[in-house]
Amino acid sequence: MKNATADELNRIYNAATTAINAQESIERPIGTHGMDLFNYLLVERFDPQTRMQWESSIRDSVDPPSNDVLMDFIAKQILTLNAVQPTPAAKSGDTSRSAKSHFVKRASGSSTCAACKEKHSIMQCSMFKAKTAAERKGLVEANRLCFNCLGNHYLAKCQSLKTCFTCKARHHTLLHDAYSQSDGAISLSTTRFASDRKAILLATARVTIKDHVGRPHDIRALIDQGSEVSLVSEALAQRLRLPRLRSSMTIAGIGGASGATRGRLSLALSSAITGATLPVQAYVLPHLSSYQGPIVRASVTWPHILGLSLVDPQYLDRDSIEILLGADVYSVILQDGLRKGCKDEPIAQKTSLGWILSGGHRATTQGSHAAHQCTIDR
Repeated sequence: MKNATADELNRIYNAATTAINAQESIERPIGTHGMDLFNYLLVERFDPQTRMQWESSIRDSVDPPSNDVLMDFIAKQILTLNAVQPTPAAKSGDTSRSAKSHFVKRASGSSTCAACKEKHSIMQCSMFKAKTAAERKGLVEANRLCFNCLGNHYLAKCQSLKTCFTCKARHHTLLHDAYSQSDGAISLSTTRFASDRKAILLATARVTIKDHVGRPHDIRALIDQGSEVSLVSEALAQRLRLPRLRSSMTIAGIGGASGATRGRLSLALSSAITGATLPVQAYVLPHLSSYQGPIVRASVTWPHILGLSLVDPQYLDRDSIEILLGADVYSVILQDGLRKGCKDEPIAQKTSLGWILSGGHRATTQGSHAAHQCTIDR
């Protein structure tokens, strides 16, 4: 802040809200991920007068203030500064009265949350965030709020330059799912069964992907012939920071992969086993399959896979899946070469990335059963 004015403080408030919403969009809310550091960095941007007022407001508290307390302080300070700062002289009496009336309407509307009627911004309301996207959209419509900034005015009068973080359209990120359109469907399924006697291996691969500055990231991928598209997790997309193309595809279903896509990435995968490289177009999802390998108590080996260069040598490890490679990729990497063992042993298939394992095997397992199936609408 250059000085203690409503405009300067409002700039800080908007920047903080943008950062908070970005954290929410990747399901790492500011209240549980770095809140104290975020609050410190925010207060460091206050001018000396505003910082003194902030410190005075929390002097009786022995616990670090929450982000909601800090954002509420900023919102109230903006209203106070707007009220005490002189209004520029208008050219006509009618214009002056109109401007004064507009300010009063905005001040009264912004002090009360439309969702819970408490004294805070609707963007900070936990009750509002807990609703589905469709319910949020309905509440915004019922209270005649702005669909872009959730302010107390119509969208046509919104002066905010911010847009949806997901699709860059002129609506708030919290309303994105309600605006997603669908005009087709693609079936995607991934299934895992495990009982006291039999476990299931799904084909997995260890690949390397370079981020926006060329740094390599070692990633575990799930190869799923039942998927017509390839998918990447939002967490990985945030780490890679590659250019993201707009995507309006939505996914509805049960299991690990579901939700609205958050854009599309162009990835370049490589295998440390064969050195092969592979371009992949992958849609970004909040979460991917929850498959983590069969739950076995001891490692197992099979004679028919001895000596093979497996693309996932740690196929029994239980680290998470961050990329799902669909049928479009499977058809490209598939090569001649198949190894079969006994009836209850997995098969090995040769690919350009290395050999992959899939199928059931008898092993000492801890009982579990999971099935994932979803439909992608776009």
